[in-house]
This record gives sequence, structure tokens and C-alpha cells, in this order.
Amino acid sequence: MSPEVLAVCQQLIKSGKPVSVGMLKARLPVKTPLPAIIQAVQYCKQQPQAVVDAPPANTESVTKPNESSEAQKIMELETRIEALEKRLAVLEQKD
Repeated sequence: MSPEVLAVCQQLIKSGKPVSVGMLKARLPVKTPLPAIIQAVQYCKQQPQAVVDAPPANTESVTKPNESSEAQKIMELETRIEALEKRLAVLEQKD
């Protein structure tokens, strides 16, 4: 089981949420093949305590999104909104 899948399984089990294909797929930060997700769900349902007791994987990438890229995306979107607002104002003045 990959470290990312293990970390997400641990988070789900510790928070009391059911481990399912949909829950795993939605929370995984990287594309993971469906057979690997199904295998992880089966393992978690058979041995949930083994998953919780497993040594913690490097969960930094799973629990914390890349803040710098998010901030950059927000800045780009704000710039685009400003440009669109200016264009809208020009179009409204023409009417």
C-alpha cells in the first residue's frame, strides 16, 4: 500500500469515517489506480487496527495542500477578476 493511501486510510479510521473507494479517491492527492484503492479498502475493513498502528507515513503532502501554489492561484484569479471588471465597465459605458 502506498504511503499516500495508508495516510488517508489512517485519517479516515481515526476520524471514525468509513473507508470506502469514494472516500479514498476523493482524498488522495495523487491519481491512484482503482485496483490499488479497492485493495486498500479491503485491507482496511479486514484489519483496521493494523492500519491505525502502522508507522505514520509522510502525511505532510496529504494533510497540507501546497499553500504557495494556492496563494499563487488566488492572486492570478484576483488579477483576472480585476481585468474582467475593467472590461465590463468599458462595455457598460459604451451603452
